Amino acid sequence: VKRSDDAASRTEEAAEHHRTVARVAAWWMGRRVEVWWPGEGEWFGGIITEPPMKSFEKEGISPGERTKKVWVAYHAETEEDDGFVDIVSEASSLRLEGEAGYLTATSSKNMVATSL
Repeated sequence: VKRSDDAASRTEEAAEHHRTVARVAAWWMGRRVEVWWPGEGEWFGGIITEPPMKSFEKEGISPGERTKKVWVAYHAETEEDDGFVDIVSEASSLRLEGEAGYLTATSSKNMVATSL
């Protein structure tokens, strides 16, 4: 009985994590952002938009991973530079446009919680 309780608890935790990530991704939609490109050593501005559906297939992103990704359409770059940012693993490379510093996963969740 203990194992099934643990499994049920892990399943519920995973489901809650998925819902939280989906709320965070929805919160970002339509916002102007800056994304840190470590290779370039600078921030690039863009806006979070709906990704082209073909981009999920092109990038090999499974349906289960889609809620963790937001699509950035960059202001000054060519369309080929537009792409996904993972709001879980790459949260520190994403910030609201004009803000200083980096965004953390915790501060991102707090922004969502206060805006819902």
